[in-house]
Formats: sequence, structure tokens, C-alpha cells
Amino acid sequence: MSTNSPITPPLPNQLPAVPTATAARPVAPPPMPWMNEEKKDAFDIWSFLHSLRRTWLVGLGLGLLVASILAAILWFVVPVKYEAQVILQVRRDKDRLYNPKGFGRASHPMDYEIKKKTQVELIKSNFVITAALSRPGIAQLPMVRFDSWGSEREEPEGWVASKIRVNSPEGQEIVFVTFKDEDKDDVKELLQAVTDAYMEQVVYKDRTKLTTDLRTLQEKERELKNNIQKKHTEVNELSKALGSIATDMGKVQLDMEMNLLDNMKRDITRLENEVAELSSMYKMKQTELVQSKRFKPEDFEVEDALTQAVPEYFNLRQQLLEMKSRMRGATGALGMGGAQGQIAQIQGQMEQIKNEKKKEIIERLKMVNGGDARRLNNELQLLGQQYDDTAKRLQAKRAEHANLSNAIKQRGEVTGDLEVKSAELVAMREELNGLSQEIGALELEVGRDNDVELLQHAVIPNEGSWLMKVVQVAGAWVFALTGTMVLAALWDFLGKRLNSTKDMIANSDVRVIGSLPNLSGRRTKMTEKALTRSIDSVRTALLYSNATHQEIEVVLVTSALGQEGKTTVASQLAVSLARSGKKTLLIDGDIQNPQQHIVLGISGEQGLCELLRGEVALEDAVQTSPAENLWVLPAGLRDINTDQMLSSPMMETLFEEFTSRFEAVVVDSGPVLTCPDAMLLGQHADAAVVAVRRDISRLPKVVDACERLRSVGITLAGCVVNGVESDVRQSEVPAAPIAKNNGPRLEQAV
Repeated sequence: MSTNSPITPPLPNQLPAVPTATAARPVAPPPMPWMNEEKKDAFDIWSFLHSLRRTWLVGLGLGLLVASILAAILWFVVPVKYEAQVILQVRRDKDRLYNPKGFGRASHPMDYEIKKKTQVELIKSNFVITAALSRPGIAQLPMVRFDSWGSEREEPEGWVASKIRVNSPEGQEIVFVTFKDEDKDDVKELLQAVTDAYMEQVVYKDRTKLTTDLRTLQEKERELKNNIQKKHTEVNELSKALGSIATDMGKVQLDMEMNLLDNMKRDITRLENEVAELSSMYKMKQTELVQSKRFKPEDFEVEDALTQAVPEYFNLRQQLLEMKSRMRGATGALGMGGAQGQIAQIQGQMEQIKNEKKKEIIERLKMVNGGDARRLNNELQLLGQQYDDTAKRLQAKRAEHANLSNAIKQRGEVTGDLEVKSAELVAMREELNGLSQEIGALELEVGRDNDVELLQHAVIPNEGSWLMKVVQVAGAWVFALTGTMVLAALWDFLGKRLNSTKDMIANSDVRVIGSLPNLSGRRTKMTEKALTRSIDSVRTALLYSNATHQEIEVVLVTSALGQEGKTTVASQLAVSLARSGKKTLLIDGDIQNPQQHIVLGISGEQGLCELLRGEVALEDAVQTSPAENLWVLPAGLRDINTDQMLSSPMMETLFEEFTSRFEAVVVDSGPVLTCPDAMLLGQHADAAVVAVRRDISRLPKVVDACERLRSVGITLAGCVVNGVESDVRQSEVPAAPIAKNNGPRLEQAV
């Protein structure tokens, strides 16, 4: 440096020169274990709770406003609606005594569910709704005729059907029918009309049909009895006319032979049905046998069967899969060639086993798929034998019937006409017997209660619906309040603000070298104690963070954005360095928004900017501070030339002079993301410290700032978190009063 330079003359005694350290500049701290931890993108409930802590007051105020507006709208705009209710009972079906398709049919378990669902649909059916609206006065109800806007409804039937709700709890016989609207009396009247129409058009209509069926069957029974009486008279007269039946014994014998002849006819009919059924089964088995012989399994089925049945084949297949997997991971041509040879050998062994076992496997597959030819042949033979036996019995029965008929004819006891009439008489008696049973079952069915019974007429269970409205409005108010607070917290959560030092460790590769307590609010002895301990810990971590344990001379303190506590960290770090015995210079490098002269209560009219412009000497720009061993260089008054000179060689000259006069230099620079000053001043610093503030700093912005500093070759020593709760116990504060300095203390000023 030239001897004529304005900064060459020695400073006064309070600024003694210190030999410049010859040690190499410290290197970046070694990577810590947490630097490689994967970033977690999952929802963090603790971060969300911190966001709720920060925004609860704003969210509460906004939530009260939104909830109150919503509650007022619901209270004055949404009308009170009344719900009328009808209760029906749909009884379970026991074994029905009468069924039009065959009386005495047993009910299926699903019959009741089908029946109940059918009744539910019938209640809302169009013909029931139409019948209800056709009742006097129902169609003229205001809520039926007009909609909520006062216009006349085009389809009142569809509106009524859409408003009716039918609830049928599973496993119960109860059905609830409800209708809800504003007019209490009209709601009850309309629902009762629909219920009455349903009972008349559906429930009672079934009872009427059963009564009609009963009368028809009773009339048919009387007619059939008259016909039987006439037929019996004809048979007796014909027998007397022929002289075949002269005594009561002859009549008895004739009746017995006629009954036997009729039984033979029924046996012949049964055997004919059995022969037809056996013939059909025989043909089906023949078809299955043909299909079994044509069955041919697919290649993949044979492959799977071989794998399951032959362990050797399964092992070879596993080896093949492993070899192929190794080939995909192999990189050398020699390794791939050897693997291909082994694969070919394994495939050859597998093909040999397949050829040997294929026929056996196919036979097994045929048996598994129901295609066992031997079993089918045996079943076919058994069916053939049954068919032959049944056919022989049918032939014998026919011969027996023919012999009996011929014998009767030969004895002259009956004639062809008598036989026909006797058979007709037997058939008519059987028909009468069946008809009598059906009439008896139907009479019992008519005497039973209806399957559907009305248990409760249309009533409004809770006519004080305004209480429900109060509950609903209160619920909406609570929901809106809670939702607004949650949304406010979610908005803050998405900003990814810093909640604790753990967030910096988990979400960035910048280590945390310390933290400072919250300085807002009333300052106490405990706070000052915590501040002193915290900043001394930061100083220790900073000075001994490199591998060679060489001291760091120039420290740059910056932040991502403003209001993150960099001025506090810089001033407190300078005080700590001075307190440790180092002659320290605090430079306010934030020429865009200088704050150190305000914090320390000194003049800020001349400083770094004037030094860069050559308007003042170093000894005139540097000012003393209330703290021992601490000097301050304010920012001064900037202009456009000052901004340009931050990147000039003059800065290098100034920092050489600073380090030659002081043991430690702390530079308070501007935020990284708002101006380039931090990256320019950082070129002359041994390490940089990034200040972050709990509840203020945003993690993405902090990470971006650190990346920008690294991109211009600045070594990051770590970050300091402001606003952390103090861990100092009350018992650690000295009971005796601390001696007061004549001048103001820097810890109290910041």
C-alpha cells in the first residue's frame, strides 16, 4: 500500500495495530450427518400446529366475521322445514298357504327382502302419487301447486315423488315414510293422502283379489260336485244295464279293478317320464365323453402343471429366472456369454423333462377338468343299465295293464264305455280333492292379517324444528370458524416458515451453529443471561468450526430477506468477540438500509460509503462503542457511485487494512435475495453466517440464499436462529446485582 494513502497513518491508541495472521483461510466445515438426510414432503402435523400458533389470532378474527355472516344468512334466508313421518310394518312371509301357481309353496329367504323393496318402490310409484293427488284438496295445496319462486309446477307428481323419503332398515320389518317441507299442516295432509292411496291401491287390493279368487274356486267346487254326482249315476246305470254288477260284492270288485287299472296308468306315466329323463342324461354323458376326448390343454397350463408336479422342473425354472436376472445386471461381454450358455443348458434340461412328462401331465389336467374318460364310461354304462331296467319295467307294466283290461272285457264286467266313464269319474274325484285343499288354504290366507300394516298415521315427531335450526346454525357457525382458522394456518403452513432449529437441520444442508433468544418484549436478567450465553456459543462454534482450528478474521453476517435478525446477530457477535479479548471492528455493510448506527446510538453521517469515495480517512470513519475492544464503522451515506465501488479493487485494499488493524472483523451486509451487496462483500470474508428468524424466515428462501452464496464461492459457516425460547433457569441468574457500566450496554441496546 502506498505511503500517501489516506488510510495509511496509524489510528489513535484505541486502535492499535495487530499483526496479520499468516494461517491459511479456513476451509468449509466438514459435512455433517444430517446433510444427507432425505427431504420429507409428507404433511408435518407439528409444522401445521406452529402455523396455527402464529395465525390463530388473525384466523379467529376472520373466522368470527365469516362465521357470523354465514350464520346470519342461514338464519334469515333458510326457512324452517317440518318433517312428517308415517310408520308401516311389512311382515315377513311365513310358508304361504296359497299361491296362484301352486298352493303350499315354501318361502325363500330372499323373498322377504324382495317383497320389502317392492313395497318401498310402490309407495313412490306414479299411480300411487296420482291417486293421492286426485283426493279432494290435495292437488290444490300451495306447496303442490307452486314452487319456491311462486311459479306453477309443471309436474307435481314428480315433485311429490322426489320429496318422499322411504327408509327401510335392514333386518327389520319397519318402514319409515317421510315428507319434508315448510308448511306443517300441508306436509301432514299430503303424506297421509299418499299413505291412504298406497293402502287402497296396493295393500287392500291384494286382499280383494284373494277374496275374488276364493269365490271363483268355491263356485267351481260346487259345479264339480254336481258333475261327479251325474257321472256316478251314469256309471251305475250302465253297469245295471249290462248286468255286470248284480250285487254289492260285484260293485266292490269292479271298483277295485277300476282303481287298480287307474293306478297302473299312473305308474306307466311315471315310468315313461323316468325313461325320457334317463335317455336325456345318457345323451348328455355321451356329449361329455366326446368333449373329454377332444380336450387339449394350453401350453401355459402344461407349464404351470409341470412346475407344481415336478420339483426338478421347478428348480430348473427358478435357476433360469435367476440367470436371466443376472444377465440384465451384467456389463461384460464375457460374463454375458457364459450366462447365455448356462441358460441354454437349463432350457435344454427343461425341454427334456417336458417331453418325458407331458403326456402324464395332460392326463392329469384332463382328470382335473372333469374329463376322466374312464369315469365317464362307467357313468355311461350305469345310465345305460338303469335305462334298460326302467324300460323293461315299463314294458311289463304296459303288458300288465293290457292283460287286466282284456280280462275285464272278456269277463263282460265292463265295456269300453264303462271303462272310460269310470276313469273320468276317478279323475274328477282327484280334481275335487285338490280343489278342496286349495279352497281351504285360500280361506286361511284371506283370514290372515295384511302383509303391510299402518302402525302410525302422518305425524310430525318434532314440531319444534326451530330448535334443530338453532343447532344447525350453531354447527355451521362453529364449522365456518374452525374452517377459517384452519385455512389461515394452512396458508401460513404452505409458506414453510421456520419453526425451530430442527427445521433447518431437516430441510437444508446448512448447519445450525447457534441460536439467540427472543428479544421482543420486556428484557429481564434471564433474557440477558441467555443472550450472552447463546452468542458466546455462536462465537465458539464459528471460530473452531474448521479442521485446522485457525481463527476466522472476517465474518459476513447476512440473511435471505429483511427482518430476519441479521443486524442483531452481527452486533451481538461483535460484542462477544470483543468480550473474548479480540480487538473487533463491526462494519455496517447494509448500505441500502443501515441500522447499526441506530442500534448503537452513534452517528451515521460518515462511514463505509465515504471511505469508498475517498472522502474521509479510516481513523475518522471508525467510531468507538460502549463495549470494550469494539469499534464500529457505520454505513455512511450511499450514492450511485458507492454501489459501483463495492466491486472495485478499493474494497480489497480496505479489507487488508481492516485485518491488519483488528483481530476480528464482523460485516453486517444486506439481504442476499434483495441486493448483490452480500455476495460482493462476501468475497472478502473468511466465512459467512446466515441469520434466520423463527416464525419469520421461509425455508425455501433461506435455502435459495445459501445456494447463491455458495455459487459465488463464499464459505458458509452455518446459520444462527433468532427468536428461540431461552433454556436458562431462574436459579442460574445471580442474586447479587450486576455492576453497571458508565456507558450503555450493547446487549440492552439491541
